[in-house]
Amino acid sequence: MIRKIAFFLILANLAFSQTEKKFFNFIELNTFIENDSLIEYLSYKIPYNILLFTKDNNNYKSEFTLSLEIYKDKIFFKREINKYEVKTANYKKTKSDKDYYQDFIRLNLPEGNFQFDFYLNLRKTDYNIKLPALKLKVTDIKKQKFLKPIIVNNNTAKTDNFILTNSQNNIPFTPEKYNLLLGIPDTSVKIITVSITQNQKKIFQKKITQKFSGGIKLYKSENKLLIKHTNNSESNYFLITNFSNRLYEGNAKLHIKYDTLKKTFPLKTTWFDKPEVLKNPEYAIKLLSYMENIQTVRSLLENSNKYYYKKLFEYWENKFPVKNKKFNFAMKEYYTRADYANKNFSKLNDKKGAQSDRGKIYIVYGKPDSMKRNYNEKNETIEIWQYKKINKKFVFKDVTGTGKFILVK
Repeated sequence: MIRKIAFFLILANLAFSQTEKKFFNFIELNTFIENDSLIEYLSYKIPYNILLFTKDNNNYKSEFTLSLEIYKDKIFFKREINKYEVKTANYKKTKSDKDYYQDFIRLNLPEGNFQFDFYLNLRKTDYNIKLPALKLKVTDIKKQKFLKPIIVNNNTAKTDNFILTNSQNNIPFTPEKYNLLLGIPDTSVKIITVSITQNQKKIFQKKITQKFSGGIKLYKSENKLLIKHTNNSESNYFLITNFSNRLYEGNAKLHIKYDTLKKTFPLKTTWFDKPEVLKNPEYAIKLLSYMENIQTVRSLLENSNKYYYKKLFEYWENKFPVKNKKFNFAMKEYYTRADYANKNFSKLNDKKGAQSDRGKIYIVYGKPDSMKRNYNEKNETIEIWQYKKINKKFVFKDVTGTGKFILVK
């Protein structure tokens, strides 16, 4: 049994390959107050690995078209077509799902029910992506008591500027902190009471005072979407902070109250770069056997399969707690290693790299400090992994030439 202490000692050793995104769907709608009118902003971000890059002198260039078709009350309303060009001098970025191109489309719409169909076309190819339709009900500002909160990152150096998170109107489940910017079209409202509930428990409650009066506007700077405060509207904005680290992955509710008015908005926290292995909780539990005793693994599997993920999360939360955070670094580390093992150590005819000898060692110890491959007189392949910090060496041998490496030392 490979002991869990070895995993814990080298937990900080990060060097992994993430599973590539198979599609692009980072698109969201937000309502801003500008000049005492409601303006809709449709923002999006496209991972570089979705785009098609070609060599252009010392750069790599991608050209693409984004088309937006808008329907009002089920009748075609308008179409917008935007052409873009992205350049980078870094070849690795062209394959990255961590680097994005992002932008927005500003829409001044009349009252009504709208549907938005969004298309991405890589120019000079037949490659098209159609996203699921977005729907929106537009009402007059005089009928609005609360606007849907906007998810923002920690504000920029300027106290009245914020970075739009731009992640499908979801709060990313990460160690980073995220805030909510809430607009109320009434300057007489100076204080609101806010609470957040999740899993039928109240996890946050606070009275929030006005952050600033006026409106907000979206603009782009260095591939960031920034929200800027303006003085051209009769409204107040409130900033809700210090709550995102208390949220588990999943659905929650935001409750807002002032005077006799109340409003509840749904919130959702999404783990966008969740390791693929965790999409099969039963399999993920079985992989714990590399660092945990078999009785613990069996006790987790005794639960109904619909509770597997919940129990697995509780296991990591209890074994490797993170102070004041629900996001568990150790859990992500362990299963990101399992993803890497499946991708890099599987044989041609299976996808069981995480269950191979090399996979087991990689999941527990991480990336070796050095890796050497030799061939002996029997035409066998020898692979030697060295871990200097913990003074361990592992020797694997492939005697069949099929990529099945057996731990021999």
